[in-house]
Amino acid sequence: MLGIINNPAIAMYVAAAVALVVMIGFFGYLWRMDRSVRELQRALDAEQIPARDAAQTPSVIEREPLRPQRIEKELSDGLNRR
Repeated sequence: MLGIINNPAIAMYVAAAVALVVMIGFFGYLWRMDRSVRELQRALDAEQIPARDAAQTPSVIEREPLRPQRIEKELSDGLNRR
């Protein structure tokens, strides 16, 4: 096996074959993922979930701004020294 890798002509073919196998695996993975997403989309479409009305949801401007919340620290964490 070591003689195959040392020969530059054969090493190129081995590298190309490895790259081809990796690319086939990657595109197979993408194809499988696309098929899964399509099945999920069909399931969601079959449920016929009613879309929210634009009048029901407040716009970004009308929403109440986020306020920082107070985080209570534990006194036993060793960082708080009084």
